[in-house]
Amino acid sequence: MFSLSTLSNTVDVLQTIGDWFLGTAIYRALKGNGGFILSLAIFTLIVIWVGEKIIKLSIERALNPKKNHKSITKLESRRRTATVLTVVRTFWRILVLVMALSVLVYQLNLPSGPITAVLGGLGVALGFGARDLVQDIINGIFILAEDQFKIGDYISVMMGSVEYEGTVENITIRRTVLRDVDGDLHHVPNSVIRVATNQTSGFSRMVVKLKLSNDVSLAKVEGIINKSGEEFYTETVWSKKLKEAPTMARVSDFEESGIEITVWARTIPGNQWKAASEFRKRLKEDLDRNKIKLV
Repeated sequence: MFSLSTLSNTVDVLQTIGDWFLGTAIYRALKGNGGFILSLAIFTLIVIWVGEKIIKLSIERALNPKKNHKSITKLESRRRTATVLTVVRTFWRILVLVMALSVLVYQLNLPSGPITAVLGGLGVALGFGARDLVQDIINGIFILAEDQFKIGDYISVMMGSVEYEGTVENITIRRTVLRDVDGDLHHVPNSVIRVATNQTSGFSRMVVKLKLSNDVSLAKVEGIINKSGEEFYTETVWSKKLKEAPTMARVSDFEESGIEITVWARTIPGNQWKAASEFRKRLKEDLDRNKIKLV
């Protein structure tokens, strides 16, 4: 139970801490500089706000798809802009806050000895305990600088022997956040990403595999597939999601149980799964009409 004696002891401790603080150089400095501190706080917020507006405008212009390679779509440009903005804004805020703190320390003429000791201790702690954090930051910088993936991309990453895949929901210089098909959210430290496979960069590819009996006419099958692909590609809805008509790409396997055929087509990034699913339905109907059975 919370007794009166406990409350009294707590008050005594707080009183002792308060008396100690009132006798410090920090209190004496703050006491006569209230107006300066308020002005510095307001000025710092204004600098952060104005800087973020300028940063946003500069990055949007620099990453404008009209000034870059023609294969970069507006959607990809928006995703890359959002990714870079997230990181640059964080850097900007930290930089301005550190500079404001430095000005405050100088203006208040605070004793530099204790501050230097604290910073030195933090440096030693970081040196011994934050090697993974440093590696996270280094890897994060390379991921952003090389544009390996962006917010909105669908990627798979290898972490040792474990693979995670999903849509990139957020990127910082420390970690990447993925949302998988089950809705689970994975926070992946950048330092553990050894291989990253981007399935929606530039273009994607829908792949459909068929297995047919060995006695089927490949020329007939190829004609049916290519005709079905052309009809699929000419439809308004799918022509906006495909970069080309699906065609028979190759005979990918030949076994005693049957022949495996691969059909593919380039798509707008992220549309490969829907396009492949719809094309399978239509191709199955076309094969059934021509009395060609799947194995």
